[in-house]
Amino acid sequence: ASMALFAAAISLWMLVAAAIVYAVGQSLFNPTLNDTVTVAAPADNRAGVVSALQWTKNLANTIGPALASLLLAATDFRTVFLVSAGVVAIYVVILAVGLDPDAY
Repeated sequence: ASMALFAAAISLWMLVAAAIVYAVGQSLFNPTLNDTVTVAAPADNRAGVVSALQWTKNLANTIGPALASLLLAATDFRTVFLVSAGVVAIYVVILAVGLDPDAY
């Protein structure tokens, strides 16, 4: 939702609102993701799975801005945020389909 808000922002206040929505989302999602991965990982492999999660998140934090910069060089800010919103939507669908709510 915040990426779509960033794309639709036409004033500084809308950008601030989008940033707040993003921060709240991150602060709610990250602990939930960490807990879900920790609980779902087999006990024998838990350390490796959690390490892989953190490594992947750090890799995404490193590569994401570079890819966004390349997209920005070819398009505009609105497109960057719309593409980001689309990627997040795809991620949510993959999680919704792939997670078994009865497993946790």
